[in-house]
Amino acid sequence: AVNLYEISSDQPTPVVYVVHGGNLFDGDADQCDTFCHRMSRLWNCMIIAINYTKLDVQVPPYQQDEIIDTVEYFSSRSAFYHIDPSRSAFVGFSGGAYLMMGAAAILHTKGMDLKGMISFYPLIDDSSIQLVDQGIYRTPITFITCENQQEIQMVDHLVSHLEQAGVQTDVRNYSAAVTGFIEVNNPEYEQNRYYQKGRDQMYTQDQKDYAAACEIWMAGVLERYFEKEN
Repeated sequence: AVNLYEISSDQPTPVVYVVHGGNLFDGDADQCDTFCHRMSRLWNCMIIAINYTKLDVQVPPYQQDEIIDTVEYFSSRSAFYHIDPSRSAFVGFSGGAYLMMGAAAILHTKGMDLKGMISFYPLIDDSSIQLVDQGIYRTPITFITCENQQEIQMVDHLVSHLEQAGVQTDVRNYSAAVTGFIEVNNPEYEQNRYYQKGRDQMYTQDQKDYAAACEIWMAGVLERYFEKEN
């Protein structure tokens, strides 16, 4: 299932596929609703939030296939949805960031290259490294990391492989931000007691300010991706 966030435009718009977090076991696209509404206007694009199947129901690569099918579906109906599939990007969080990297690699083998992706505090394993080392993963990627040092080390290790493979890569660290800061500072999380319990440090004004600044910065990253010629 997907949630669509359209904008009014005389010209076909870029499209950003948002893949929610939750370590593959939790979360859903609806929890990104306020974020996606706001970002569709800030980023001036159509957003498609993908609600992938959780790990306790199906194991990968089932979820990657869902993402690939979604991209292929909307790309083949671009005139109807008034989008420009040649200007497509991914934004993913945690487990979603892990899934979208695999999906982008397969899309590349099908001749459907994305302009780029933004990966928030991604899950990373050996398969991520293998995609890069085998030359399958080629999509420009920007990583966002937070205060988690183990996470930073894993991203740095992956970045070293990406750079060696000649993949355009960038990293932005919010050293004082808590992992999840960009997602949780929205009503869907703030009004959910499960996400508030024992997590007061995630709902401070500082974290909100980091999230707001990051959203504006992401708009610039996506604009540069969409302007770049293949």
